[in-house]
Amino acid sequence: MAEVWFDFGEPASPDLIDPGEDYTLALGFAAGEDCPCLGVRWRVPDTAPTGTCSAAVWRVSDEQLLAFKDFTITTEQGAELNIYFDQVDVPTLSASVGYRASIYTPNRYVATTSYGWPVTEGILTAGSANGWLATAPQFPAIQSGNSANYHVSPIIEGATVDGVLAVALPAAAGSLAATLTVRGALAAILPAVGVSLRQSAGTVIRPASGTVSRPDAGTVTRPNTGIVSRP
Repeated sequence: MAEVWFDFGEPASPDLIDPGEDYTLALGFAAGEDCPCLGVRWRVPDTAPTGTCSAAVWRVSDEQLLAFKDFTITTEQGAELNIYFDQVDVPTLSASVGYRASIYTPNRYVATTSYGWPVTEGILTAGSANGWLATAPQFPAIQSGNSANYHVSPIIEGATVDGVLAVALPAAAGSLAATLTVRGALAAILPAVGVSLRQSAGTVIRPASGTVSRPDAGTVTRPNTGIVSRP
């Protein structure tokens, strides 16, 4: 298992402020399986917000706050920042249930409007209806209206695509290696008696050099490129 989050890249507007306004900015998402939500990742504005910020995760169905963590920006302006919940507060998310990961900022924020939703990362999916906010430290129930991405992501512990392949491929590779070992031994023996070994798909297993004779189709040559050409 690994930490998984959305990598949204650089925001189109990396340093925004609406004088006198504070915001809770959020991403709506769901997970493909039950998993712990470790915290929230945020691309900090190029100019750090002044005052206390807060990271949170909410359940959409009942607007329930599941976990939060207050923090202040010191030297992280313009960088991706991982804010982790205290271990005792880490909630377990249920598969296919709607959640929102949010950042409360007292002033400055980042955004990319008309973002290309939906997006998927490992077992995480952020749907087409996205870009959520509130004008106070509360449940982000207002949709932006311009498909905004506020570069907020949950941090969950779950399987990545690479992780799934890492588990599945060794078993497949072991089976393939055993098959190739047997065929390799036969390929070394059979050319000596003028017999070629063919796979069911018609691929010719060739000796190290020279030609392979096939009684039913003439002679198969092996050019220097390694591509088998057949008359």
